[in-house]
Amino acid sequence: MNSAIAETTIELSSGQSIDVRLAVSCFESLKSDLEYHPEEFRALVAFASGKPSRDADGIYREMREAGIILEDNSVNPAYKAILQCSLRESESGFQLVPPYREDSPDDKQKWETEARHFRDELLKLYATTQNSPSPRGTTR
Repeated sequence: MNSAIAETTIELSSGQSIDVRLAVSCFESLKSDLEYHPEEFRALVAFASGKPSRDADGIYREMREAGIILEDNSVNPAYKAILQCSLRESESGFQLVPPYREDSPDDKQKWETEARHFRDELLKLYATTQNSPSPRGTTR
C-alpha cells in the first residue's frame, strides 16, 4: 500500500480499509442521529438490515437527499461499514463504539486525532454561524 494512503486509512474491525476522515465523519453523523434524532437512527438501522420501516418514507427521502441511502436503495457503503462495525444493541438500546480494530494502536491514534480535528472544525463552524450576520443585517 502506498505510504501516503496508509497514513490516511484505518482498518475497521471487519478488516475493511477506509479513509479515516470518511470513517470519522460517518461515525459522528450516526452518533449525532442516535443522540438527537433516535427515530431517524432506528429507521436507518431497520433499512440497513433489510427491514425498512413503513412509517419512515419521509426520513428515507431525507437520507437519499443526504447521500446516506443511494438511488439504488442501498445504504452508502461507508455508512454501512461504520454501522456494521460500530453498532451494539443492548437492553438499554443502541450504542455506537469506534469501528477501528482494537488491536491496532496506530489506527486508534489516527482515529483519535481525526475525531479531535473533526470536533474542533465543527466547533469553529458553529461559532462562525453564531456570529454571522442574519439576513436582515443584525447578529443572532
